[in-house]
Amino acid sequence: MKHDVLNLARFISFIKYTPVRWKSEHSFILADRFEKVDEEKTAFWGYIRGCTYRLNDRMHFVGLGDFSLESMDAIADPCEIIVKNKNMRTLK
Repeated sequence: MKHDVLNLARFISFIKYTPVRWKSEHSFILADRFEKVDEEKTAFWGYIRGCTYRLNDRMHFVGLGDFSLESMDAIADPCEIIVKNKNMRTLK
């Protein structure tokens, strides 16, 4: 049993993931929440992932279609990555 777990851990550590081409070539919204402003407008909060997004581009929403964005605001990340001291010890 112990050798099986060790072999599984070794196998998982050597898996190479290929990047999904669609995600690197298209921008998409990873929406945290949304609000219906009025009949024609909806506000989304979240992250734009993938390639660079420009306001003239259309954004695709699954099941709804392609829409153009009226405005976009950048805000501070509430879950900022904390960089620790680079002089940490490593196991060798």
